[in-house]
Amino acid sequence: MQNFSKKVTRNDVAKLAGTSSAVVSYVINNGPKPVSEKTRKKVLEAIKLTGYQPNNIARALVSGKSRCLGLIIPNISNPFIASLAHAIEGEAIERGFVILLGDSDDRVHKEVDLLKFFLQRQVDGIIYNAIKDPYLDLLNASNTPFVLLNHMANPESGMRVVEINEYQAAYDVVSMMILKGYKKIAIICGPKNMHNTQERIRGWKDALRAHNLEPLPSLVFYSDYTRKDGYYAALDLIMNVKCDSVFTTNEMQAFGALRAFSERGIKVPDDIGIATFNATELSEYVVPSLAAMLQPVKLVAQHVINMVLNPDPKGSVYKIPYIIKDGMSLKAH
Repeated sequence: MQNFSKKVTRNDVAKLAGTSSAVVSYVINNGPKPVSEKTRKKVLEAIKLTGYQPNNIARALVSGKSRCLGLIIPNISNPFIASLAHAIEGEAIERGFVILLGDSDDRVHKEVDLLKFFLQRQVDGIIYNAIKDPYLDLLNASNTPFVLLNHMANPESGMRVVEINEYQAAYDVVSMMILKGYKKIAIICGPKNMHNTQERIRGWKDALRAHNLEPLPSLVFYSDYTRKDGYYAALDLIMNVKCDSVFTTNEMQAFGALRAFSERGIKVPDDIGIATFNATELSEYVVPSLAAMLQPVKLVAQHVINMVLNPDPKGSVYKIPYIIKDGMSLKAH
């Protein structure tokens, strides 16, 4: 057996297999010329013995494919965003691609820098969860396939969008709360200037009005999508309004609210009910378990990867299904 103490090259593999380096390349790249099964086995065995690793940068220069996809998300510390990114990465790996993760940390300037960074490195596609409005001029000028994730604006011709009906999902969660007997439902929502915040508030309002309940402005508490802000929003709520339940539009806000209620001796669900939006499996393991809206992240990931790798030039929109789940944080009145 040969001793390969230095970096193994394609020529080393060819020498051990008794063939040319071109044939080794044909085996690695499945072409462009055919290779007999006998020779293929010799080459693969030589690769195994030598531990040869193909130069992916060189292969990318030849093929024009990096086998990398850029994923831009707003905040990886959000459990829902993290679970979705994890599912997308797993789906990409199954297709032979790797994900380059870019966390914008909810900062617009960082988001555009990440987008430019990925485009400069000629990734094979972009999966883009914009904070507010996506930078379509950069994307369209690059000719890089892209999918907009959770983008709720009217898509332009040729755009590929994966989105959930934020309004309807919020409407359905609040309707479930009302059917449980809750009548004065406060809402802890996201930043006022975000489109998804306004859609979730609109769903909350219309669900209340549909059941002849008044969506009072005093019941609306704006907050960042964090545990800390959910905690302080809940304290604000405790001090300023009387309500029988609260709809948090983010799971981390719900966790913060649970702490605030616990510290003030307010029992969930005996004294106040809670339901939340975009929950993960973490909501199953808090006490009490949270009533919530959930997205099937694995199914979403499959559609996202399909759309970025097989882009429809006419554009396409995938409407994400969702599940409304009861939990111990609500009780029938």
